[in-house]
Amino acid sequence: MIDEGVPEQFPVEEIYASHNLPGAPTGQISTRAGIIWNSETLFEIAVKGCGGHASMPQTGVDAITVGVELVLAGQSVAVRKRAPASGAVLSVTEFLTDGQRNVLSGNGALKGDFRARSPEDRIAIERFKRQIATGVATAYGIEATVGFDTQFVETINAELPVEPVYRAAEAAGCDPIRDRTPMSFSEDFAQFPACVPGCFLLRRNGEAGAHARPLHSLTMISTTPCCRSAQTSGSAWYKTGCLRERTMYHDRPGSRL
Repeated sequence: MIDEGVPEQFPVEEIYASHNLPGAPTGQISTRAGIIWNSETLFEIAVKGCGGHASMPQTGVDAITVGVELVLAGQSVAVRKRAPASGAVLSVTEFLTDGQRNVLSGNGALKGDFRARSPEDRIAIERFKRQIATGVATAYGIEATVGFDTQFVETINAELPVEPVYRAAEAAGCDPIRDRTPMSFSEDFAQFPACVPGCFLLRRNGEAGAHARPLHSLTMISTTPCCRSAQTSGSAWYKTGCLRERTMYHDRPGSRL
């Protein structure tokens, strides 16, 4: 939508979005000004070793051995190269090779993602990952290539739209949680507040049963009312609460909602 110029064709002053949060008590709405969600960058490291028979490992370069070192060394990026409070998270989620039960793998691929709370950290983690891959591969006398794909940038709320969310929560009978702690999730909505002042907020989904199961679980239910007292659904809260409070907060001629 952004690439096709929708914000320019249909200009808005502010933009809002909400997401349910399983495992947290109903009746709460939380958000904050500034960073609220991390970015997500996918990575893939391709290792080109030299396969061989499992009985003679000295004749080749086992891609699994190289890959294991890359996994362990890569974890140091988040815990030693970034500040403890940076919120950076790095995860290797796939390890693929062409080895067999008695054949050492000659080629391997490590895949995963890392998440950051600032563009500076995101860029730095990419740089460190490349350095580590190059260094380990050089030590083994082989090649390793690294590719990155940032799927979602950091979700950063503007200051101005946050206060109407708190006021709308109170007006709808909800409990507003102010200045909530940022989370390591990522969100495609992040592209919008990068163009237009916006606010992303969380609606608590419930603490028991299917309402408390992890996000995207097949058995998770996300229809719990967000407000205990008013028994207001998320869409109704936004329509009756947020828009009304937003109008009150910015009562100026010509304002577009």
